[in-house]
Parts: sequence; structure tokens; C-alpha cells
Amino acid sequence: MLIPTPIARLACAAASAIVRRGDTLYVVADDCTRLHVTDLGGRPTRPAHPLLPDELPKGARARKAVKPDLEMLAALPGTGLLALGSGSTPRRDRAVFLPDAAAPHRAAVIDAGPLYADLRARLPALNLEGAACVGAHLCLLQRGNGADGINALIRLDLARILRALETGEPLRPEVFVDIRAVDLGALPGGPLGFTDAAPLPGDPDGDLLFSAVAEGGGSTYEDGAFGGAALGRLSATGQLRWLAPLSGPWKIEGLTPSARADGGVDLFLVADADDPDVPAPLLTLTLDAAQLHRGA
Repeated sequence: MLIPTPIARLACAAASAIVRRGDTLYVVADDCTRLHVTDLGGRPTRPAHPLLPDELPKGARARKAVKPDLEMLAALPGTGLLALGSGSTPRRDRAVFLPDAAAPHRAAVIDAGPLYADLRARLPALNLEGAACVGAHLCLLQRGNGADGINALIRLDLARILRALETGEPLRPEVFVDIRAVDLGALPGGPLGFTDAAPLPGDPDGDLLFSAVAEGGGSTYEDGAFGGAALGRLSATGQLRWLAPLSGPWKIEGLTPSARADGGVDLFLVADADDPDVPAPLLTLTLDAAQLHRGA
């Protein structure tokens, strides 16, 4: 079992994805519309920047009904970032393109509705939770916590995605490459579903590290009882290399790895307490080279 270490509380609740670039962490949360920027200790280095113009209500139920549900944040080639909604309702079909992570004022809102409509026709209970650029693909992870419970790796044509982002065009079905179902099994607390993904640094095969959570309820909309979290490694074609439970009460929603000189990786993780009054924890975890190859 892997044991993360909490190091800070962030200035947001419901953290859903995280990307590290150098000594800076970029975080999005699924119940707000801002990009949070911190140092490696979780301390804000600039004011949170609006990514979308939405004004969200204060009440939890009303907020949930209209939030854009930014569940994914992918590091793009170069200095850019791409935040994406989960697609679990049509209101959650937008993406936000940041050409330069250091200049969030240049963010552009992108319509992902045409692509998401196509994915809904291919997958029951669409609920996208992880995004990562690997080789020629933008990989999305479908969280199988809906009634039909399908976890899947979705591959999109990265070159076409980047062209659409640069021109501000909607993301269309033409970027779709393929879908691979992935069986994650279960923890004692319930079936596992993907929550985030990131490229494994330096891996020549383009493998992904991912987080997953066991949650009751069988719904892509309502939060269920937390039943445990796990970390795993996935091939670029959807083969599960290994999966290891994570110790602790944290519903891990995001991860970002960086390479170590000894062949291992350092990970920053963020979690969601499903409570708008609880600041999201920032955690760390180190995997050595042996753990990266066989799990723990």
C-alpha cells in the first residue's frame, strides 16, 4: 500500500486536477471557474484567475447544477494548458485553452460540445476525469462510476486538437481515434473509477500514471460514499500494468509526476472532500524505480 503525505491546504475546495511546471503548481477545482497557482509548498503565488465568465451561486445544490465541472487539466506541448469539463451533463461541455500557463489572461473558451456528443453516443454515462498528452494523442480517461460502470481510455488526435485550439474552433468528432475499456477491479469500498492521469516522465512507451477512487452511489452526478483510492500505471493502449491502493482518507482527484535522478518519480496529489467548506489537501508521494515497474 502506498502512503501519501499531506503537506498543505489549498485556497480552494474540490480540487480536481493538477499540473506541475518547474517550481509551480497549477490547480483547477470542479466547483469553481478559476485557475489556482501555487509554489511547491501549496502557497499561492498569484491571485486565482477566472477561466470562465460564469457566476456560480453560493448554495451547494444550486452550484452543483450549473457548475462547468472542470475535472481535467492537461499540460500541452510547449507552455500551454488545457482545462476540460467532465461532459457528465451538457452544461459541462466546455474547455479552456491557455496558450501560456504563465499568462492565464490569454485563456480562450473552447466549445467541446460536438466532440462530447459523439463520445456520449459511444459510451454510456459520459464522465471524463483525466487528460494527458502522450505522443500523438490527447488521452482522456472515462470514469466508470455511472450505472453502466465502464472505465475507458479515449485517444484523440493531438495535432487536430492543437489546430482547433489555436483557431478557437469547437472540438469535433473528427479528432476521435479510439476507445479502450479498462477493468480496474474494486477495493473493499466499491468499484474503482478513474479520477486523473498524467504522462509517466521519460517513459519511451508513453505510459500513464493514473489515480482512481472507489465511490458508492452509481451516479456520475451525485457524490457517493468514499471507499478508498488507488494509484496505477496504464499503457498507451489501455493495458493495466499495475494498481496499488493508497492509504488514508483522501479522495484523490488529481496527480502530477516529475522525474527523479534515481529513476523514480515525485508526485503531487490533490483531493476533494466533497464539502465546499473544506479546503483541498495537497499531498506528496515518491515512487522509486522498482515501484514504477511493479507497483507496491
